[in-house]
Amino acid sequence: MLTLSNEPLSRHGYWRVGGPLERLVVVEDPAELAVALSGPGPHHILGRGSRLLIPEAGVRGSTGR
Repeated sequence: MLTLSNEPLSRHGYWRVGGPLERLVVVEDPAELAVALSGPGPHHILGRGSRLLIPEAGVRGSTGR
């Protein structure tokens, strides 16, 4: 599991746009995702980032990928 703080979505999303993700957690399996997102929210799931746009202001909370 890899945790990155204030990570620009432009490095991870399909469209290469978007502001910082407060906390990005990159996981290898569903069990790691459950652990990573077990703390206080808000929580978001990024997936491959091809069907979403993130505002330039960014997203607060934890985002799992």
